[in-house]
Amino acid sequence: PTTGLDPRSRHNMWNIIRELVAGGVTVFLTTQYLEEADELADRIAVLSDGRIAAEGSAEELKRLIPGGHVRLRFTDPADYRSA
Repeated sequence: PTTGLDPRSRHNMWNIIRELVAGGVTVFLTTQYLEEADELADRIAVLSDGRIAAEGSAEELKRLIPGGHVRLRFTDPADYRSA
């Protein structure tokens, strides 16, 4: 819901959504911004070709994606310096 909004308006919109949720309102939010889904959603569904490809909390979905770290091993110490 915040495409095209300036940072202040985006922050205000997030606060409105949080207030609605705190008041017991269910909000069905569609967004392409992962940060927005991470901040505002209790449950997230990822759609691909009109079908649910993954579903869960932000933390559950993050655990499904490998990455974040790369481990390099070198047999020759000279290779380490060139990396």
